[in-house]
Amino acid sequence: MTVTLDVASSTSIDGATGCSSGSSGVTSFGSIPAGTKYVSSGTCTIEFGSTNDTSMLLAYQSDQGGVAGWSPTVGDLDTSFSSGDGSDGVAYVDFAGNADVADDIAVMDDGRIVLGGYTDGGSHNMAAARLLADGTPDNSFNTNGRSEISFAAGDDDAWAADVQSDDKVVLCGSTAGGARMSLMRMTAGGLIDNSFGGTGKVQPTFNNTDWCGDVIAMDDGRILAVGGTWDTVDNDIAVARLLSDGQLDPDFGTGGRYVLDYESANEREAAEAAAIQPDGKIVVVAHSEFYGDVLVARLNENGTVDNSFGGGWARFDMGGGVDEVAAVRLQEDGKVVIFGFTDAAGNDDMYVARLLATGGFDPSFGGGNGYVAIPVGSGNDKALDGIIQPDGSYLIAGTAYGANDDVAVARVLEDGTLDDSFGTAGIATYDLSGASDTGRALAFTRDGRLLVAGTAANATSDMMVFQLDQLDQFDDYADGSTDWDAGRSTFGACLDGVGLGATVDVDTWVTTGSCTSVDTDPWNAIAPDATDPSAVIAKAPTSVDTAVAQIRFGVRTAADQQTGRYMAPITFETVAPSL
Repeated sequence: MTVTLDVASSTSIDGATGCSSGSSGVTSFGSIPAGTKYVSSGTCTIEFGSTNDTSMLLAYQSDQGGVAGWSPTVGDLDTSFSSGDGSDGVAYVDFAGNADVADDIAVMDDGRIVLGGYTDGGSHNMAAARLLADGTPDNSFNTNGRSEISFAAGDDDAWAADVQSDDKVVLCGSTAGGARMSLMRMTAGGLIDNSFGGTGKVQPTFNNTDWCGDVIAMDDGRILAVGGTWDTVDNDIAVARLLSDGQLDPDFGTGGRYVLDYESANEREAAEAAAIQPDGKIVVVAHSEFYGDVLVARLNENGTVDNSFGGGWARFDMGGGVDEVAAVRLQEDGKVVIFGFTDAAGNDDMYVARLLATGGFDPSFGGGNGYVAIPVGSGNDKALDGIIQPDGSYLIAGTAYGANDDVAVARVLEDGTLDDSFGTAGIATYDLSGASDTGRALAFTRDGRLLVAGTAANATSDMMVFQLDQLDQFDDYADGSTDWDAGRSTFGACLDGVGLGATVDVDTWVTTGSCTSVDTDPWNAIAPDATDPSAVIAKAPTSVDTAVAQIRFGVRTAADQQTGRYMAPITFETVAPSL
């Protein structure tokens, strides 16, 4: 017999030394007049390496969109994005004239867009659509970019969708009229994937009645699903983790399942959304019917309750009303952001709440409350999804009540105030059909544009997705050009120095200059993704885990540069072994 094992490379990265978002003079430039240039006054210092291998430090665009610096949308429709039917910036997806609902959206690495939901042709079937990045149907996905599959007898609804790294599409919802939590996986071509559970369909049964609220396709191929389960007495939160072949993961909970019961009998709760932290811990958000509040739980990677988060549980009241939860997102600093709607003011309003990483409202948000309510229309406004913009502000989407319900999107700044640069006083509404339209899901494209998906009450009540336009962009710095000359609009970075064992690759980044605003200094563009050779900033020898690279950022604004906020989302990563 032979005993075998693999020892993985142990890498580390630390950007705490003046290299976090919002660091004045380093990653936050403040106000820059048009027609001027600016170089960060301090260095972004990154410590990196490996305890048992060679390593290299990478820097690349977080959104992998091809342009590093851009300005977020002010709420205008991008009319270049369309299904090609003259729809003026909105792509509609119709399944044979049925009423169709897009409940979730995901953007693939190559920019294609996946919508997940259901179609109603007398009874509901799970449905997915895939569009090209320009909003036109992707005909390589089943038939005309659409795939509809019946799971079982009765209504089959997909409430959540995600895309795996191999481009397979995972849908999660309920079947048999809401009686079973059900997952379905499609191949990259839009066909049922029989390698998943043998039939492409899996039901991680908890009790007699279960359902799914959210699904996450994990980077390692496993799948996390959260929802609710009814045990004939009350509803409890249900969490399941599956292996890539659809089998329940024996290393999670009890046989791949975990049930969380906040209170004893007659308390009804169900999970609506989840997020996974970088350390593998799982944040689950739910609605408590008994209290009318939001419940937040954090699980360890193995499916046990993490008691370091408010004792494992926390219950949050947004002002005394009934609070519903729609989405949860995680910040880089570990804070938890939740989105939903509350009737504390007498009718439903959208809200954004921010929690500390240890559980509890963040008093620095919303004037000390930790949450902010957002009235949009004159009646009940529903928030159905939310997302964090790379600059730390928050976008929330849903429906604005009025004579005809419209899609509503609001943007909230990091302190909890509405962003006046977006829409009208921070809120934009979109009347797509003259009837009831709903925004149900948000995602960013690879170049930072915002996608809003949901349902339009047009003639055939279709899935829809539209894109909001960017205000402006900076060109990427082009080494050896005239990018610092007047009239140019560029963004780039310069390696100011390396130390503690770090070395540079003369084919990528060098330290021969002084990082001033002249073309003779070695300024670089931020690589579009991690596979680009120019992403390699510095290298470290074997067993050096404290190598240092120091970086400065620079920008040149054109005289006619559009006013507004700009950002350049950048990811730093340590990879071992070094190439």
